[in-house]
Amino acid sequence: MTSSSATAASEKAEPLPVIIVGAGPCGLVVAATLRRYGIPFVIIERAARHKICSNAGSGFEFAPTSIEILKNRLGIDISKILSAYNGMTILTVEGRKVRHSRLPADYAGGSVNRAELQKHLLGVVFPSAEEEEGVLFCGSGIESYREEEEQGRVVATLVPGDDGGPEKTIAGCVLLACDGIHSRCRAVMHGGYESSKSGVRGKNSTRDPLHFCNTMAYWGKVAAPEGSDLQKEWAKTQRTSEKDGAAHCTSFVFGLATSRAPAGFFIVPSHNGTMLNWAVTIYSKAPQVSGGNDGSDLTRRGGGVLTEQDKERLFAFGSHGSDSESVVRGVKKFPLLEQLIESTPAQDITEAGLYDRENLDLPYSSEKKLVALLGGKLAERMKAAVSSLPLVFP
Repeated sequence: MTSSSATAASEKAEPLPVIIVGAGPCGLVVAATLRRYGIPFVIIERAARHKICSNAGSGFEFAPTSIEILKNRLGIDISKILSAYNGMTILTVEGRKVRHSRLPADYAGGSVNRAELQKHLLGVVFPSAEEEEGVLFCGSGIESYREEEEQGRVVATLVPGDDGGPEKTIAGCVLLACDGIHSRCRAVMHGGYESSKSGVRGKNSTRDPLHFCNTMAYWGKVAAPEGSDLQKEWAKTQRTSEKDGAAHCTSFVFGLATSRAPAGFFIVPSHNGTMLNWAVTIYSKAPQVSGGNDGSDLTRRGGGVLTEQDKERLFAFGSHGSDSESVVRGVKKFPLLEQLIESTPAQDITEAGLYDRENLDLPYSSEKKLVALLGGKLAERMKAAVSSLPLVFP
């Protein structure tokens, strides 16, 4: 084949897609960006399709800069699912108001529910179900990858199924890993890979260990319809003073721990203030795993669901003393927090330890510059990592 004919054949060949690993908020924003610029991509997601948007609770906060980037640079309008902030309330975990601050009228920040955000982003990336075909691969996450530098491509190998069929691979021009803190791609990049479904937590735990932040977190979401007792208690936190008879803003509510009640909490509204997304955090010397948690629900970010017995034990209001297992020990007469927990079914409460990486100085892109780690605590390195990849954006 002559040089000119080889060039012509190369020009006719379809470009390899960008491989995105993970269909969480990070992966979907990456996909939306690539779609906007007409760059082909595929998404590999280990969770089943119906599980992608099933996360219980988990509120996302958006600062004005984030909203500006999504709306003006990427054409993603989240105003329909955003509960805009007008203020912030700080309480003690025992319910005493410390401060309430109003935000400027033109403040553009707010909060959304994670599941709603992912549904919205999926609609942006795939306006119709047919467009997911051959692009979104669910239920079989990435097992490993190899970089073929001379061919200028990455070949991703999917987790083998139970059908005993041939090994499935996907070739792409680069691979962007958005698969969370238990990232298989990171394990491959930094020597923690084992050829098994559970290998990330095997060898990787010694070569690239996670660091427990001495914090256990419990989160959930619950409806607070207009006129309900829960909505009335929530409205009290939105007043600028105790004399106000009505709520004046939708605000982030933050609860400070005290010497008697060691847990902290926060609540962010969504669905125009009729859905409350909450989290309770407490110091722990070691990660605690309740009997109902096996970590198999990937949408819970490594955590698991509580059982009714767990909920009764961990959220026993009225418990006191450091020997109590109750997360809310020491909390007295705080109707909002009590109703919030009581109204949230145990299966909608996630328990998880908070982790970061022990080795924070490891690179975020591969030596061959065909793979980059994005998302989560890697966000601050996103620009540097992406800029090192051989992509040309119009």
